[in-house]
Amino acid sequence: MPSSVDAFTAGSVVGALAGSIPTLIAGRAIQGLGAAFVLPATLSIVTNAFPRGEREKAIAVWTAVGGMGIGFGPAIGGYLVVNESRDEREVGIDVPGAITATLGISALAFGVIQGTEAGWTSPLIIGSFAVAAAFLASVTIIGLMFFAGPATFFFMTQFFQIVQGRDAFEAGLLILPNAGAIVAASALAPRFGRTLGLRWTVTVSVAIMGIAMAIFTQIDPTWTAGIEIAVIMLFGFGFGLGMPSLTDSIMASVPVEDAGVGSAVNDVSRELGSALGIAILGTFINSLYRSNVEEALTGQVSEDLIETAQEGIGVVAATAPSLPPEIAQSTFAAASDSFVQAMNSGFWLGTGVMVVAALIAVTLLPRTARSAQVERTEDDQLLSEPVLVA
Repeated sequence: MPSSVDAFTAGSVVGALAGSIPTLIAGRAIQGLGAAFVLPATLSIVTNAFPRGEREKAIAVWTAVGGMGIGFGPAIGGYLVVNESRDEREVGIDVPGAITATLGISALAFGVIQGTEAGWTSPLIIGSFAVAAAFLASVTIIGLMFFAGPATFFFMTQFFQIVQGRDAFEAGLLILPNAGAIVAASALAPRFGRTLGLRWTVTVSVAIMGIAMAIFTQIDPTWTAGIEIAVIMLFGFGFGLGMPSLTDSIMASVPVEDAGVGSAVNDVSRELGSALGIAILGTFINSLYRSNVEEALTGQVSEDLIETAQEGIGVVAATAPSLPPEIAQSTFAAASDSFVQAMNSGFWLGTGVMVVAALIAVTLLPRTARSAQVERTEDDQLLSEPVLVA
């Protein structure tokens, strides 16, 4: 673990000192490499340290701490040193598990990437999600939850700062309540799990997130900070309510000796969902924005200025001071309206993703979580279902 933390620290230093976009990207890549080793190790330690009956509460705390990191991370850094654990046995590659993971993740990635082009209701896309869900029920839902989360706040911070004119600190404070909501929901998650069971706890969780996303589709520059914080907290509460149960279900489906494998799978679903969400929603919203701003400005300003505006609303904000006041005002207004319209459409896409997650939860998740941990057979293989199926 120390080497992984060193890699994350090194990536942070590179990113902090970056003087160009390529250098910043390289620093973030190094950070991601370090985090990819650290995060699975922490969940693996939790799985080894707590018996099956107590683990859901422990994972709820683990989720809450992660939620705090999401809120406080941009301002406060740090890491927790924990005892190492190692499986000393010589264990071969789990070929069936690797094939299952590859098929499930590939089907999920294909469906998400091609959904816009092929149509979200097309048989091809629906079939892709069905395949992914069949192989990776809990993992798929976690990926879809992370698909919506980071991408939403990526665009909300731009909305706060560029459209509403807040400074970076104010924008950060508006996002911070999300962490509090995640912590509060994580504390309640074990009780919900015992009362409603895994299936309905997760279904309620993603339904709450979907409602918050649907509300975000109506966002406009006149929204007050109070309304924005309320919706952000609703979103965070839904996220925090379902994540502990989903994570627990994944960790219960692998032997304690292989907790690192389950933890790594859990981490991959999070990172893949986040990356796909930002990339796909970003591409979708940017495409709509470019089309909207071209339509709004055609015939009003020069072609060169239209091309500049299409590069992004941030570019418009940076360029406006150098333009004549009337042109600057009309161009920024058109860019702001175009960005908000595109963002609203993107949030509709996020809402649809949450609907898919809810359908997977209600149809494929077991009614209750496993009461006993999966164990190894005498020939060092898993007793029951594949590693990745909850």
